Amino acid sequence: MKRLAACLLLLGPGLAAGADDVDPEPPVKGKLQGSWVFVRFVIDNGGGGQPAPAPGDMTLTFDKDKLTVTVMNRADKAHTFTIDPKKKPAHIDVTDGNSGKKLEGIYKIEKGELYVCLGERTRTRPTSFEGKDDPVLVLKRQKK
Repeated sequence: MKRLAACLLLLGPGLAAGADDVDPEPPVKGKLQGSWVFVRFVIDNGGGGQPAPAPGDMTLTFDKDKLTVTVMNRADKAHTFTIDPKKKPAHIDVTDGNSGKKLEGIYKIEKGELYVCLGERTRTRPTSFEGKDDPVLVLKRQKK
């Protein structure tokens, strides 16, 4: 979780999120399963700080109810996650495998990309993918 928190807090230049072509039905846990590779951050709060990780340097792997974060080929302890795809936007909650601390967030799959925004900074569930208060992690499914 510390690696995920650190990666989400890295601030790159502000990026705009495209909101066209949303999948017609909310994604279910099965659509999340597998590995997703970091593409970019969406952040709209002035940027600054450290550069974002390079594309491909971070992977999120969803396996049943476990989430493993891998940064620079070093895997973090597996965390657990739950989702509620019926909420608008869909909810995801990630529980740290070490401390048991839970982070509330939102997610969506759009145009083949997974958007995840956790309330790392605000300590509350985000309500949009604009990246104003909490950065949005954008990932693409890892090819086998």
